[in-house]
Amino acid sequence: MWVPITYVVGPFCTALLAIKFGEDGWTKLDFICLLGVGIGLILWGVYRSPYLTLGVNIGIDFLGALPTIRKSVREPYSEDLCSWLLFCLANIINLLAIDRWEWQIVVYPLYMVLITTTICWCLRRGRLQRQKHRRNQSRKIHLN
Repeated sequence: MWVPITYVVGPFCTALLAIKFGEDGWTKLDFICLLGVGIGLILWGVYRSPYLTLGVNIGIDFLGALPTIRKSVREPYSEDLCSWLLFCLANIINLLAIDRWEWQIVVYPLYMVLITTTICWCLRRGRLQRQKHRRNQSRKIHLN
């Protein structure tokens, strides 16, 4: 029961902090994601199917993660890599704690592992590329 509660409380707190401390303005991607969330909520309300609801929830979460993934690629130092690594590790532990491996049970924790791993990978890759770029710039300056 605690895992679903943390998946509600954590993003809610993140959303409140993003409103207070986040970047100003909306991008086209933000509007597209919000539109997708609205469509997903309508589908969930109309059909009330548990499998459709699961798919819609994963879709909504993915749409919500897209701006974070984009930001992780463009501005890898704007996100705390250690926090994302801990979040990823917690999701891996959650996945390993599953005792009945049925797709309805496994799909969301597996999705969470994949999405947090993707964000960690983007952050690490972006940081390595920035460091490499800085070293190359430094070499050019020293050679001149």
